[in-house]
Amino acid sequence: MKAETELLPNKKTVDKHIKGLIHCIFAPIVVPPLYANDKVEDNIYVRITLERFCNLAKYDEFEEEGTDTECMIYISKASFMFPLDKEWAEIYFFLFRKYCESLKIDVSGILPEYEGKSIDSFQEYEIQKMKKWIYKVQKEHLKIRFEAD
Repeated sequence: MKAETELLPNKKTVDKHIKGLIHCIFAPIVVPPLYANDKVEDNIYVRITLERFCNLAKYDEFEEEGTDTECMIYISKASFMFPLDKEWAEIYFFLFRKYCESLKIDVSGILPEYEGKSIDSFQEYEIQKMKKWIYKVQKEHLKIRFEAD
């Protein structure tokens, strides 16, 4: 009997994944406040949901963070308010290229100066920081939403 219970996850792990599942389904897509009423295209919304579920599927390595596509959307909307500097333009085009490649969309020839270009460790750090921030904002929104019900 003891061997069977060792195979079962503990309550804390189960609770974390239930909250993750709720997050996957109900968390909003975070954009700058000026663009809060803009509709996100269905194909992008589906992609974000799939990325959230893929993160959740990493059972032991589940990270409480937003997705690459969510970062791309946020940066895209923010760029309408303020021009992106070189660092953030490189981050945006890296995420855009990654998004297109995941959908098998050929983007060769579009902005050739960014083609095949990777990002440095500081830019990777900025993406990770943004993903954590997005998740935190989403979590706060969900807390307000479900406490109101």
